[in-house]
Amino acid sequence: MKTAYTLFLKTGTWCNAGCVTCPAGRKRDEDKENSSTMTPAMLEQILDYILKQGKIISASHHFYNEPTSLPHIAQLVKLCHDRGIYCFMSTNGSFWKGLKPVMEQGLTNLIMSISGFTNEIHQRSHKGVDIEVVKRNMIEVSKIIHSRRDFAGGRMFVRVSWHDYEYNEHEKPLMKKFSDDLGFHFTPYNTGLLPLEQAQARMLEAAANPNSPEHPGERDLRTKLIEAHKLCGERKHWTCINQGRMLTVDGDGILHNCCVKAHDANKRGSLFETDLEEFQNYREHSDMDCFNCKKHGHHVYAMQQYRLPLGVKTTVKKFAEDTWRKHNLGGVFPKLSALRSQWSYDRPDVKK
Repeated sequence: MKTAYTLFLKTGTWCNAGCVTCPAGRKRDEDKENSSTMTPAMLEQILDYILKQGKIISASHHFYNEPTSLPHIAQLVKLCHDRGIYCFMSTNGSFWKGLKPVMEQGLTNLIMSISGFTNEIHQRSHKGVDIEVVKRNMIEVSKIIHSRRDFAGGRMFVRVSWHDYEYNEHEKPLMKKFSDDLGFHFTPYNTGLLPLEQAQARMLEAAANPNSPEHPGERDLRTKLIEAHKLCGERKHWTCINQGRMLTVDGDGILHNCCVKAHDANKRGSLFETDLEEFQNYREHSDMDCFNCKKHGHHVYAMQQYRLPLGVKTTVKKFAEDTWRKHNLGGVFPKLSALRSQWSYDRPDVKK
């Protein structure tokens, strides 16, 4: 049986939102990316190369960017659908011109990134994004998901990913009702600092010197990185799901080590010169970035699970997840794997 992979596509680097937790939003020199925009021709090569060595369960079409700003984003989704690959996408909801054809392609899973119900609140995080435009586009998306199925005949799923801050707590019920009425799944979560290598550097610095200045991206975080470092350390024995058969490839066909890191230091050479099984073995046993990340439990921060409670329930769930990946069950049950991913962001810990 062929090994089953999940594919994380770095489709571009541009975003119209100015979220300080995100490198695309901070727009500083040290946050700029060098990879090219993904083209349909490059994606075809990527898919065909991986499929010679294994299966692809699903493909995510977002990085630290706004994928619906790409004029050919629907073509990228169709290329995956033509090969039976389930597709995921995260968007800030600004561009109906790009979002409409993606949904009409039968996208399985759409994640809408939102942090307010009014522009006064929403634009504190999503600077430059008009929430009234987003709400109009949400209504149009709802019409599509209630009138058609996804590319494989299943239910199209939309999640509203609510960036949970102290300052927007009073608008959360308003957006939840709006989302519920449209048939979307509303999930608040503790926003974290990205990319991971900057969060790691800050966590280590904060642990060594508690009085050191915060990273600019920590401004509104509920969990500051000095606390997150301790929580990650308590959970460092958990398996890294991003390392588990996930392949991250940019628009130049370059394989990256991790889907939540950025910049040249994360690049590991051309995908087209890589044996994927050897690469997986290298990541698990030889890559020093992975070793240092797991040494401190920072992979748990990347998975946004650092506030999951320790205990029997979580231990059982983690065991089940590890067993699923160990026995390659995603390749045996790809549709079920896609359904599992739709609910993987639900956390009982948001306000803690």
